[in-house]
Amino acid sequence: MSRMIVEFWLLLVMGFSAIAILLSVVLTHRRHWQEQDKIFRIGFLLLCLGLGVQTFRSIHFLQFGTYPVDFYFPTWIVKDAGFCLIVYSKFIESNGNP
Repeated sequence: MSRMIVEFWLLLVMGFSAIAILLSVVLTHRRHWQEQDKIFRIGFLLLCLGLGVQTFRSIHFLQFGTYPVDFYFPTWIVKDAGFCLIVYSKFIESNGNP
């Protein structure tokens, strides 16, 4: 892929990530947030943290042309772990506690 296509894709993903993070701030300050399962809330916060990390990595790529190197742990992966926790909590909710 050409650099221009990659930059367009990253800007598009960053836009959606920014919207998701802003909506999550609104969601976490609602009464409904406290009614959610603890696993769901932890997963949601991890998901938002991972989106933020991915957004900053994309900004770094747009500025310097390379992604920053993760030496110890790829912090963007917490987005995936958060999503898995959300799915797990909804599975438990729909099937009853194990």
